[in-house]
Amino acid sequence: MANVTTTVVLTREGNLDDEIAAALAGAARVLRVELTSTEYVGEATVRQAVQNGPAPYATVAITSARAARYLPSVLDQCANDAVIAVVGPATHAAVLAAGVGDHAIVGGPAAIDAAALAAVINRGPVLHLGAATPRAELADGVAMRGLSFTHVTCYSTRPRVLDGLEQEKLNLGDIIAISAPSAWQVAKEHVRTSTMIVVPGATTADAVRADHERVQLSATLLTTLQELVGS
Repeated sequence: MANVTTTVVLTREGNLDDEIAAALAGAARVLRVELTSTEYVGEATVRQAVQNGPAPYATVAITSARAARYLPSVLDQCANDAVIAVVGPATHAAVLAAGVGDHAIVGGPAAIDAAALAAVINRGPVLHLGAATPRAELADGVAMRGLSFTHVTCYSTRPRVLDGLEQEKLNLGDIIAISAPSAWQVAKEHVRTSTMIVVPGATTADAVRADHERVQLSATLLTTLQELVGS
């Protein structure tokens, strides 16, 4: 039986949580608080940076769903048999939605973090499409394999300053979905110790566990939230 007294807080930007909010309606009280804002680099700028590197690339690594939108515009800079290496279910879904043509995907939902992704990359040059300040695990792992690695910035994420109402919404949350370490840094001061934090990847889980005990790693965010609400 649905527990409509359970409060779920969704925290991604824009319309990214619309589907989850609609699916949970009636089963829980759903609140929304955007924790970060993203500034995207122009497609032409990204494409030029890709062209300036050692194309054609044998592997394109994408570690964030935000970067997937740029994939179609750079595939012509890749070898015909290039592979697309992705981390986690959210990025995998975004890459499929963007389109990969005839290129194979490696990693995917089974690759829980950048270090795990590096372990399945065995062909270079490697092009990484990602954030302005990427974590070092992917570049380090690829370098250990002796492969060329080129990072191209596609976006930058900035923390938001929350108002009093937004802080209170977080404090009311029985379950909060946190999608990235940067989002947790904004939220953590306003979260009760009893709150369950649901995260989509191991990197975010590690960041949350540094400050908070109740963390659940989720392969499919909506399914996990529905299970927790229904329990």
